[in-house]
Amino acid sequence: DLEDQGPPQDKQQRTETSWWGLGSQYWSHNPHQQGYFANYVVLLDMVGTRDAVFTMEGFSMYYAPDVVKKVWQAARHAGYSSFFPYEQGTWIDDDHKNINEIIKLPAIDIIHLDP
Repeated sequence: DLEDQGPPQDKQQRTETSWWGLGSQYWSHNPHQQGYFANYVVLLDMVGTRDAVFTMEGFSMYYAPDVVKKVWQAARHAGYSSFFPYEQGTWIDDDHKNINEIIKLPAIDIIHLDP
């Protein structure tokens, strides 16, 4: 995960991102079984907070807007629209970004951010 290790000492002043998201990088390059296929990925990130609200995260909207809309519509139909407002959120550089960029599989991040 992005937060697991932090940048190594020699990378703290550089902009490389290969040191983070190691699990998603590995997963993107090494399917867990031969011929595995998924239609999309949903990353549930920090979703256990009481009264959490999930806005539409930026990279998710950039790479996988149809998946975001599908999930938000399902939440609305299930009666959870107050938790999933149709609002643009901030951009979170996390595992879903690696999956989108490496394997080209639409991936979204459902995340609650404290104000």
